[in-house]
Amino acid sequence: MPNPVGRPKTQIDLDQAFKLGTMHCTLEECSAWLGVPLATLSTHKEFSELYKKGKEQGKMSLRRYQWNLAKTNVAMAIWLGKQYLGQSDDPGLANRGYEITGFQFVEDKDAQD
Repeated sequence: MPNPVGRPKTQIDLDQAFKLGTMHCTLEECSAWLGVPLATLSTHKEFSELYKKGKEQGKMSLRRYQWNLAKTNVAMAIWLGKQYLGQSDDPGLANRGYEITGFQFVEDKDAQD
Protein backbone atom coordinates (compact mmCIF):
# COMPACT_ATOMS: atom_id res chain seq x y z
CA MET A 1 0.00 0.00 0.00
CA PRO A 2 1.52 3.38 -1.00
CA ASN A 3 2.20 6.02 1.61
CA PRO A 4 -0.36 8.87 1.59
CA VAL A 5 0.93 12.24 0.47
CA GLY A 6 0.43 15.33 2.63
CA ARG A 7 -1.15 15.80 6.01
CA PRO A 8 -4.12 13.79 7.13
CA LYS A 9 -7.48 15.53 6.63
CA THR A 10 -8.56 17.73 9.52
CA GLN A 11 -11.63 16.38 11.25
CA ILE A 12 -14.26 19.04 12.04
CA ASP A 13 -17.19 18.39 14.37
CA LEU A 14 -20.01 19.52 12.07
CA ASP A 15 -22.60 19.48 14.87
CA GLN A 16 -20.45 22.08 16.60
CA ALA A 17 -20.34 24.12 13.37
CA PHE A 18 -24.14 24.39 13.43
CA LYS A 19 -24.27 25.27 17.14
CA LEU A 20 -21.55 27.90 16.80
CA GLY A 21 -23.50 29.40 13.91
CA THR A 22 -26.68 29.65 16.00
CA MET A 23 -24.73 31.76 18.50
CA HIS A 24 -23.34 33.93 15.67
CA CYS A 25 -19.77 33.18 16.67
CA THR A 26 -17.15 34.70 14.41
CA LEU A 27 -15.07 32.40 12.24
CA GLU A 28 -12.10 33.29 14.44
CA GLU A 29 -14.04 32.11 17.50
CA CYS A 30 -15.04 28.92 15.69
CA SER A 31 -11.42 28.32 14.76
CA ALA A 32 -10.32 28.69 18.37
CA TRP A 33 -13.14 26.51 19.74
CA LEU A 34 -12.65 23.72 17.22
CA GLY A 35 -8.86 23.91 17.21
CA VAL A 36 -8.84 24.18 13.44
CA PRO A 37 -6.93 26.80 11.42
CA LEU A 38 -9.09 29.65 10.13
CA ALA A 39 -7.94 28.99 6.56
CA THR A 40 -9.22 25.42 6.83
CA LEU A 41 -12.64 26.55 8.07
CA SER A 42 -12.90 29.16 5.34
CA THR A 43 -12.49 26.54 2.62
CA HIS A 44 -14.41 23.64 4.21
CA LYS A 45 -17.69 23.39 2.27
CA GLU A 46 -19.64 21.27 4.78
CA PHE A 47 -18.59 23.52 7.67
CA SER A 48 -19.63 26.64 5.75
CA GLU A 49 -23.07 25.24 4.87
CA LEU A 50 -23.87 24.12 8.43
CA TYR A 51 -22.45 27.31 9.95
CA LYS A 52 -24.66 29.45 7.67
CA LYS A 53 -27.68 27.26 8.43
CA GLY A 54 -26.94 27.70 12.13
CA LYS A 55 -26.73 31.49 11.75
CA GLU A 56 -30.17 31.55 10.09
CA GLN A 57 -31.57 29.37 12.89
CA GLY A 58 -30.06 31.80 15.40
CA LYS A 59 -31.80 34.74 13.69
CA MET A 60 -35.13 32.92 13.87
CA SER A 61 -34.63 32.21 17.57
CA LEU A 62 -33.76 35.83 18.28
CA ARG A 63 -36.78 37.05 16.30
CA ARG A 64 -39.07 34.62 18.19
CA TYR A 65 -37.67 35.88 21.49
CA GLN A 66 -38.21 39.51 20.46
CA TRP A 67 -41.84 38.88 19.44
CA ASN A 68 -42.51 37.17 22.76
CA LEU A 69 -40.77 39.96 24.65
CA ALA A 70 -42.93 42.54 22.86
CA LYS A 71 -45.98 41.08 24.65
CA THR A 72 -44.73 42.48 27.96
CA ASN A 73 -42.13 45.07 26.96
CA VAL A 74 -43.56 48.25 25.45
CA ALA A 75 -40.18 49.43 24.16
CA MET A 76 -39.72 46.20 22.21
CA ALA A 77 -43.25 46.44 20.79
CA ILE A 78 -42.56 50.01 19.64
CA TRP A 79 -39.21 49.04 18.11
CA LEU A 80 -40.74 46.10 16.23
CA GLY A 81 -43.54 48.36 15.00
CA LYS A 82 -40.97 50.78 13.61
CA GLN A 83 -38.94 48.00 11.99
CA TYR A 84 -41.73 45.95 10.45
CA LEU A 85 -44.79 48.19 10.25
CA GLY A 86 -43.21 51.49 9.17
CA GLN A 87 -44.41 53.22 12.33
CA SER A 88 -42.69 56.37 13.54
CA ASP A 89 -42.61 58.77 16.48
CA ASP A 90 -42.97 61.64 13.98
CA PRO A 91 -46.68 62.27 13.33
CA GLY A 92 -45.75 64.13 10.12
CA LEU A 93 -44.55 60.86 8.64
CA ALA A 94 -47.85 59.07 9.20
CA ASN A 95 -49.38 59.80 5.78
CA ARG A 96 -46.24 60.47 3.79
CA GLY A 97 -46.32 58.65 0.49
CA TYR A 98 -50.07 58.16 0.48
CA GLU A 99 -52.51 60.16 -1.60
CA ILE A 100 -55.92 60.68 -0.10
CA THR A 101 -58.58 60.62 -2.83
CA GLY A 102 -62.31 60.18 -3.14
CA PHE A 103 -63.35 62.97 -0.80
CA GLN A 104 -65.60 65.82 -1.77
CA PHE A 105 -66.25 68.79 0.48
CA VAL A 106 -69.93 69.69 0.72
CA GLU A 107 -71.23 72.87 2.29
CA ASP A 108 -73.23 72.38 5.42
CA LYS A 109 -76.32 74.54 4.79
CA ASP A 110 -77.29 74.51 8.46
CA ALA A 111 -73.93 75.99 9.48
CA GLN A 112 -74.51 79.12 7.38
CA ASP A 113 -77.66 80.17 9.19
